[in-house]
Amino acid sequence: RNAAQRSTDAIDPQRQTRLDAGLAPHDALVLLSEVPLDAFPYVSVDPVQAQCRIIDEALRRGFRKFACVPYTGFGTSMSQQRRLDALAEQLRRAGAELPEAAIACGDRSIDSARGAMRAILDRGIAPEIVFGMNDSMALGAKVALEDAGLVVPDDVSVIGFEGQPATAVVTPPVATMRIPWQRLGMHAAGMLIGRLENTPRVDPNVSLQGELLVRDSLGVPRR
Repeated sequence: RNAAQRSTDAIDPQRQTRLDAGLAPHDALVLLSEVPLDAFPYVSVDPVQAQCRIIDEALRRGFRKFACVPYTGFGTSMSQQRRLDALAEQLRRAGAELPEAAIACGDRSIDSARGAMRAILDRGIAPEIVFGMNDSMALGAKVALEDAGLVVPDDVSVIGFEGQPATAVVTPPVATMRIPWQRLGMHAAGMLIGRLENTPRVDPNVSLQGELLVRDSLGVPRR
């Protein structure tokens, strides 16, 4: 290649990403990603943006004392770390509280979240609202609060994230942000079929939004 082409490659990180991965622009590849990645065709849903919406709803109702149950240990998930950092910044801007003692990690199971929430309470933390970073964490936290004699949402509200069906059948049903996993897969499959048949869409890239499900586990702060 000539020098001009080499120079273009050097200043085009999207093209360089393809080359580093051994991919060509028209390969049959579609990414399911958290954020748009323009080097490749993608279908994305950004959990940080989705999370901000449900936290905004809690802040709008007046909640300022938060606890949080992540779904895996600190530093083990880049996705979760992005969300934790965004949560801390969003609450800081709103003048809300999330002290370090009000965070305890589960391991994706409801029972682990129950133990994590119990640990938070044992530290003397009295949150107004608990955010489970996925719905299993929210469900486990809810059980621990009820074990401690607290009423959801009269004493403490609980919100989750993801949209698991179980959140709709417990009492009270748990407020959550539903992530459109099925739509993500359908869009990706359609895009991939188009690339395989050499009939790609004109604008194939899609960014989907979550659906806020406000349910009875989300009340108002008890002051």
